This record gives sequence, structure tokens and C-alpha cells, in this order.
Amino acid sequence: SQTMPIRDVKPADASQMYPSDIPRPPDMTSEILDENYAIEELDGRVWLLVNDVPGRLWPAVNSYLTDRGLGVSFDSPQLGLLQTELVNFSKRARQLVELPDSPSAGEQKVLLQVRMAPGVRRKTTEIQVQRVNVDDQPEELIPWRGTVDPSAEALAFQKRLLSDMGDFL
Repeated sequence: SQTMPIRDVKPADASQMYPSDIPRPPDMTSEILDENYAIEELDGRVWLLVNDVPGRLWPAVNSYLTDRGLGVSFDSPQLGLLQTELVNFSKRARQLVELPDSPSAGEQKVLLQVRMAPGVRRKTTEIQVQRVNVDDQPEELIPWRGTVDPSAEALAFQKRLLSDMGDFL
């Protein structure tokens, strides 16, 4: 007989700890958008959702602005902001921004700002555009002012411009 009796131990059922089914790998296509360029709107904000990273879109958006007759006067990649020169002096830019064909001395001076930020989904970018009325050519980058409740005309203008940008890109 044993001096110190040891009770019998049943071996653990390892099948409960490690199921026989291997889990399915994550769907790598879940992050691909249905469209490469989609205009989205939420709470009075409109943006172009692009299926690419901001670093690759920065030069393309610069090219778009130049192609449309809008020179870039200031840019800040850290803030994701591009600011154009005054559009009043270019006929092509005036048409894009929907200013009348006949310029006048007392008309409001206008410039555009483009804001690029990483999207909510990985490897996407959200691009916003806004029309800014100024008194004269600014000497520095104007801070981005997101309008809380834009007019229907402002939203329609932003959608048209973003649609044009999406077609170009």
C-alpha cells in the first residue's frame, strides 16, 4: 500500500480547449470601397471619399487645381490644407467657381480651400472643398472654417466641384 495515496487524475479533454474548426481568415476585400470616388454627405458636410491614401492624392489634387486654372498659393501637408490664389483673375477659374463672366472692380474676391484627411476606413481619404470670400489676397494660409449649417447653394456647389475633382482623379 502507498504511504501517501495519490488519487487518480483524469486527463483533460483537449478537444474542448482547441476546437477542430480553424477560424476563417478576415476578409481582406472588406476594406475596398465599391467605388473609388464617392461623394458623401452627413449633417451639412460634403466630402469626396477616395480609395487611396492622402500622400498619393496630394500631388493629384495639386494637378487638378492647376489644370482648372487655380494656382496654389499656400499649402500645408501637416494640416492637409491647400489654398488657391484669387480665382477672380482667371476666366477658367471664374467659370468653375460660378462667378459672372464680366468681372467688375467692386466684386467679392474669392478663393478655394481644399482639405484632405485620412478617412475612417483604412487607406481612404476624405477631401472637402470650401469657397472663401476675402477682401484681398491673403498673406498666409487661412485656417479652415467648417461651416456648421451651409446653404443649399453652398452644398450644391461643393458637390459639383467634388464631382468634377473625382472625374479628374
